[in-house]
Amino acid sequence: MTINIGCGSSCAACRLDETVKLAESGLVKYLCFDRQAERGTPQLWLRKSEGQVAYDEELEQYLRTLLPIREQHGIKLITNGGGEDTEGAMECALKVSRELGLSRTRIACTTTEDILQSVIKLNPIVSETGRPLSELDGEIVGATAYHTGRQIVDALDAGADVIITGRVGDSTLYLMPMIYEFGWSWTDWDRLGKGMGIGHMLECGPQVTGGYFASPGYKTVPNLANVGLPYVEVEPNGDGVITKLPSSGGLVTVPVCKEQMLYEVGDPSRYIHNDVVVDFTTSTLEQVGPDRVKISGTSGHPRPDTLKVLITVKEGYIGESYIQFGGSDAYDRAKFAAELVQDRLEVKGISPREFRAAYIGVDSLFAPWGENPVLPREVMLHVAGRFASREEAEWFMWDCFMGAGNHYGPAAGTPGRNMMPVDDTPTAYTVLVPRDLVPEPKLVMMESVR
Repeated sequence: MTINIGCGSSCAACRLDETVKLAESGLVKYLCFDRQAERGTPQLWLRKSEGQVAYDEELEQYLRTLLPIREQHGIKLITNGGGEDTEGAMECALKVSRELGLSRTRIACTTTEDILQSVIKLNPIVSETGRPLSELDGEIVGATAYHTGRQIVDALDAGADVIITGRVGDSTLYLMPMIYEFGWSWTDWDRLGKGMGIGHMLECGPQVTGGYFASPGYKTVPNLANVGLPYVEVEPNGDGVITKLPSSGGLVTVPVCKEQMLYEVGDPSRYIHNDVVVDFTTSTLEQVGPDRVKISGTSGHPRPDTLKVLITVKEGYIGESYIQFGGSDAYDRAKFAAELVQDRLEVKGISPREFRAAYIGVDSLFAPWGENPVLPREVMLHVAGRFASREEAEWFMWDCFMGAGNHYGPAAGTPGRNMMPVDDTPTAYTVLVPRDLVPEPKLVMMESVR
């Protein structure tokens, strides 16, 4: 017996049309949707503090499109799109199901307790700074724990059709249907490692069907404009075949899968998750057919004693601007403009909490190439500052536009648009806490009946 699990979404910016194609194919029993990235978690806390929707903003659109297909094919939908308001997300799902007149939709969500004060009292070391949490500069507004996936299994056991969680890891969403279907033990580390490893292969969606693979003249990917989402055929022993719809673009090959296997894992022998530590050094990838790659041999180690927690901190307001320079001395004039921007801050008496200047085309991604880099004739200066008040950030953006990027600055500078509005821009930091500090999520089940 094998089960087919598909990727419905790899982030909060996926193409819904590819999800629809995979759902309508009838080939998958489960569709998993990663909708809460680390970079988006601080914004959810900010919205929650302002009384706004604190779950996935596209949840309703996805449900209106997919719930009728789910009912037709009997697919189970699993998502971490509940964000910081899983019960609000459940109410949204119930509303949509009733408005669509669906016969019966069993919806489950997991609820969590606020652990912020407990974490503040613990005062753990922040991974990014190496210093205690209490030394962060800013207002701590939220703590989001990475939870295990046990409640997903409980929800499936209770007959749920749609399961909505908060911050559960991307790969974890895929492992839970395997545990439920095959009855794996929570301490069968090798099988859990295999399942979590498969989840990692699928979690980034089209990356494993060729999306990140293409490099013109070196690595060719056919029909990338219609690249499809992947699904996996999993065996009871935890081995699986990664594939895609034959009608979709892209490709699934061993080289493509190797790139995804190494993506964001850090130490491939210790890819740490809350339920298991994955070891990819024992994995084997084998091409077993066109767009079919078998992954086997992955192993696992016991889960860690700590849980990862994201700490959301309000650190002020970001203002940024882009200014383009052209000509043989474009880089020199861009550097001069960056100095001018800082001089203007001093004239105004504004001290940003943080300031950065990057020269796109020279060093925005990499350090300059040696002492005498080969410089382009076009350079885009990106300047950004973090300020204590919105007013300071707005002044900074306006002065960049009028000054260094216009008549007051170096010649041949073209002012670019200010790329993002000034607003609270909270930051996420990482801490590790003992498991017993984080209560297990609670499961809530409701049913929409026509």
